[in-house]
Amino acid sequence: MSQDPPSQNPYQPTDAAGPSDAVLAEIKKQAGASLIWGIVGIFCCGIVLGPFAVYRANKAKQLIAQHNVGHQYAGQATAGMICGIIGIVLFVVGVGLQIFFAALGGVPA
Repeated sequence: MSQDPPSQNPYQPTDAAGPSDAVLAEIKKQAGASLIWGIVGIFCCGIVLGPFAVYRANKAKQLIAQHNVGHQYAGQATAGMICGIIGIVLFVVGVGLQIFFAALGGVPA
């Protein structure tokens, strides 16, 4: 009596739909955009681009969890989220410092 190797399971359909290339492309696009917007948000327009980067990173992570594919882009999405948060924090700190120095009567020369 011979047994079939696990890869040749006769009960597994041969035309089973695997992860769609479109889903993988969407994950890659969302994670990449998150990283780009996060990095740009650190240097300018952090209050606008930071939340956008965090949103795109969350979208990529949701797609990864939902479809269980694209795990190689999870790090890129996480980096985009961190950069987006840093951009938001730097913007808030910068505005806070401007308000603080304005309340003091300006920066002494």
